[in-house]
Parts: sequence; C-alpha cells; structure tokens
Amino acid sequence: MPSLCEGVTKPRPVVSIPGPVFEIDVRGSTLFAASAHLFSAVETGELVAVDLKTLQQRDIPRPQSHAARSLASSAAAVYWLEVAEQPLQFELWSWALNSPAQAQRLWSGALATDVLVVNDQVFFGGPQGLLRYSKGGAVSEPAADVNVLNLATDGQYVYWSACQTKDAIRRVPLTGGAVQTVLQEGYCPGGLVTDGTDVFFFDQYDAEKGLTSTLQRVPVSGGKAQPVAIVIETGGQLQLDAASLYFGASDGVYRVDRATSTTSLVINGPVSALANDEHCLYWAPRDSYSVFTIAK
Repeated sequence: MPSLCEGVTKPRPVVSIPGPVFEIDVRGSTLFAASAHLFSAVETGELVAVDLKTLQQRDIPRPQSHAARSLASSAAAVYWLEVAEQPLQFELWSWALNSPAQAQRLWSGALATDVLVVNDQVFFGGPQGLLRYSKGGAVSEPAADVNVLNLATDGQYVYWSACQTKDAIRRVPLTGGAVQTVLQEGYCPGGLVTDGTDVFFFDQYDAEKGLTSTLQRVPVSGGKAQPVAIVIETGGQLQLDAASLYFGASDGVYRVDRATSTTSLVINGPVSALANDEHCLYWAPRDSYSVFTIAK
C-alpha cells in the first residue's frame, strides 16, 4: 500500500484537532497529536490517534484533559506526561493502542521531563535523575542527575542532556551499568537525537544569549562537539533518518544532508511540532490546529 505522502509535493492535511498542536509522534501506521490551550489559567488539551492508512481519527480516552506533553510511542502503546493541578505534580500516562479502556496513570512525582520508549521500557527524567518504568509497574533510577532535559537512544544506550551540570550529555547501557560521559560541561543541549555514531543537539546557551542556535554533533563515545548548521530561533524540533537531519527554525523546516552538510529549506513558516517516518515528514505550523505531511 502506498504511503500517505507518496507523490505529495505540497502540504497535505492529516488531522485537525481543537487547540494549537504542539506535540506529534509517529509509530508504524499511527500518528499521535496533542494540542494545548489555556482555559481559566489551566492548560488543557486534546490527544488523538490517527490511522495513517485510513485517516480515521480517534480521541484517546483519558479521565482528565490536562495538556499531554512529551509524546512517545511503541508498537503497543503511547506514553505522555501531564501536569496536574492542586497539588502541582507531574504524571506519566499510557494508553494501549485501539483499546476501548481509558488511559492509565503509571507514575506521579514532583518533576518529570521528556519520555523515551525502548521495547517494553519507558524512560523519563525525574526529580533526581533518569527514571525507568518497566512492564509490571516497577520504577527504578538507572542514573542520578538533577537536571535531565532530553532523551535519545541508539538501541544500546539511553542518552540524556542536562544544563548547568558537570556533564552536558551522558549515557548508560539499556541493560544497566556505569554512566559514561559523552560531552562535558559548557553546553545546554536540546533536541537530542542519535544514530549510534554521533549525538546531534542544539546548543541552547546560544539562544539564551540572544544568538542563533548551533546544531552540533559529538561522537557517542565522547569528544568535542562540532558544528553542523546554524539555526535561527529554533524550537528544539530535531528529527533524523538515514540520509538527513531535519530541524524547525523561525522561518521553516530545514533538511541537512548528512553526507555533505548541505542545508536546504523544505517547508516554509515556523513550526511547533515535527516528526518523520520512512517516507514522510509531518509537522504542525505554529499556532495551527492541524498536522500536515509531505514526501521526503
């Protein structure tokens, strides 16, 4: 069956939901999209699943409507974070694909950042370090770090970034073991992705200083960071495939050829969310209620 974007050279709508889309994730033939808007000073939002073969849309049943953040999915389920009010706490939720049952709350705590799914394990940043939720409900801490920002994996290790700590990027084997330093202090990495050879990231310290952000790479075994491209007012959206890197900037989505480092604009206009699969690129324009696709 041809892909949704086959032959598509102009933006094709995939789904529209109530509220501006700010998170999307694609796994197999399912796209997940989350929206967020302020209502009486409380951030609420919708969370939907879209069958990319039929474009049928389904609201994910959940008992509350707080904005869903940090979407991450496996072949069997989707996971996300919510911020609950009174008292303020972060919660990890999941929903089994195509299940009639409501979503389930798996964990709650004082702080949580980013979500990464590897096989039947779910990693997320917690109050004191990297946390792992395993099938059956056990929560463990593979590594202590007080400022986990973004997560990535190459199938062998879990990588995470941190600001204002001794090490900017670290990693630990999925099977457990000693924590290893990938990049030392002096950076504030965002938008982490890896291909198992290099780790790619945005240096957010540049943006904080009012400068353009720099897309950089560092070997997974550790070393010095090297610039890949200059990014203007990045939103931290970074995607990777075998041939290219994609990132969202203030004027659109760019592709970086990994072999030549040639950078080209592929989508005009600022974006709030970005995802990709084997054939297609998916994005939500800033403040848009819709997700679009185009062939890579």
